[in-house]
Amino acid sequence: MVTHIEPLLELKEIVPLLAECGLPVSDISSSQSPHFFGIRSESGLLAVIGVELFGAAALLRSLAVLPTCRGLARELVVFVERFAAEQGVEFIFLLTTTASELFAKLGFVTVPRVTAPSAIQATPQFSGLCPASSAFLGKAVAKLSNDRCPVNIRVLLETDNVHYSALWRNALVEQDIFFRISIEDEPTPQIQTKFTNESFTLGAFVNSELVGTVSLERDPRSKMKHKALLFRMFVHPFASGQGIGKALVNEAMSLAKNIAGLRQVNLTVLATNKRAISLYSSAEFAVFSHEIGAVKIGKNYIDELQMVSFIITSNSVA
Repeated sequence: MVTHIEPLLELKEIVPLLAECGLPVSDISSSQSPHFFGIRSESGLLAVIGVELFGAAALLRSLAVLPTCRGLARELVVFVERFAAEQGVEFIFLLTTTASELFAKLGFVTVPRVTAPSAIQATPQFSGLCPASSAFLGKAVAKLSNDRCPVNIRVLLETDNVHYSALWRNALVEQDIFFRISIEDEPTPQIQTKFTNESFTLGAFVNSELVGTVSLERDPRSKMKHKALLFRMFVHPFASGQGIGKALVNEAMSLAKNIAGLRQVNLTVLATNKRAISLYSSAEFAVFSHEIGAVKIGKNYIDELQMVSFIITSNSVA
């Protein structure tokens, strides 16, 4: 699973969600609008975040997430931090009355108001819109580097189950809108494959921490053995943007080519998961079926796509 965060330009789409979440909107206009980013589904806007840039400083604001999608908040904050870093921001600040615990987990600390940069103090948010009781938090933005943490991809073993379970509980609790399964179906997710060369799960590790997985399993039925299923694809939001998802898919397909007689690999993906669809398309998967209303999430019926990639090897048979 990879969520798609995109720039938002239409205030008429943004303001209702901010107002619904009790956030100030009086200082937002078409001529004076922060940079807004959001996550959508077919039913509408799920989450939004804004950031105002003031040279080396930035003000994070307007973080609004539908109650059923709280897990998206962290992903939006991480995305905006990276966006700010790309703009040369060194310190990012925010005001909050309800989310101090969330931001503390993301590395923000309480900052004395008197130390706020003058540009931040001059904003309507700082000078009056947010209550005087609001917590004022700040964080040094990590400088971007062309050097990424090394990623180790390997086949998971039964002994990796505890780490797999923790990663997938995060996926099903905080990112459930992108999956056909739910935490109610699997309270304690386990590796689904059989630890063979025809049924395996790959894990991506950064600094020895499991941050992503994908599984592949050959169909065992005699008339279906030419097919395999790629499934359980997930990269933790904190590790997004490093090409880990593509690396996992490419490695799984590379191993699939070693399976004698395998002709094609299929997968399913929710039609709302645009970023995942783009990833699979870049790995030479193509859509061959579109099921209307295949999955019900909350009150919404979500379409599902089936995709296929044909593999040509010396072991393939007609």
